[in-house]
Amino acid sequence: MYVDELQNLQIEAMRGIIVALHFAAQESLPLYLVGSGLPSIRALVGKSKTYAERMFNYAEIGALGKEDVDLAITVPLNNNGLDIEPDAITEVFESTKGYPYFLQEYGYQIWNIAETSPISAHDVRRIAPNVQQRLDTNFFDVRFDRISNREKEFLRAMAEFPQDKTITMSDVADRMGRPQSAISPVRSSLIKKGMVYSPAYGGIAYTVPMFADYLRRTMR
Repeated sequence: MYVDELQNLQIEAMRGIIVALHFAAQESLPLYLVGSGLPSIRALVGKSKTYAERMFNYAEIGALGKEDVDLAITVPLNNNGLDIEPDAITEVFESTKGYPYFLQEYGYQIWNIAETSPISAHDVRRIAPNVQQRLDTNFFDVRFDRISNREKEFLRAMAEFPQDKTITMSDVADRMGRPQSAISPVRSSLIKKGMVYSPAYGGIAYTVPMFADYLRRTMR
């Protein structure tokens, strides 16, 4: 059984799945669950059943590395008789942070604008504004439109800090001028909606890269 976006399940639903899997294991039945989603899955499983943490193996996938981005871009191009320069691959990797959906958008735009082979870093930079506009419209706007004004304020406060360092709840509270106790429910709501996650105790981070840039563009 495969379940995507597992973090969106209610605790009751997750509890039912765990009980069923436990029963199947006791009866030696060939039933397995492969689930995918955000890091908050661990907390969901732990809250659902006390013994659940020892029932599962967790594998962190994360963003693609430079080598994988290279393959994802070059193989389809090569299969269609085109080449791309190494500097162009580096430009794509740095622009997408290895996030698969962003990589798809770059690949789509690269294919559409390619006039000569090999494709250069200049070609990649030339399509960057088009990619940004498509991501804003088709990805970021969709996520942004389903959150409340207080949640938007919280997310915008996070954007003021370096994204390569741990952002703490005290950082966000200070930026918003509110006590941590007042913004903790907002944080919990954003985690449930898949907008942020906790990479470490007391820390908070966006679930997708480049969201801070988007917020700085749209919420000045």
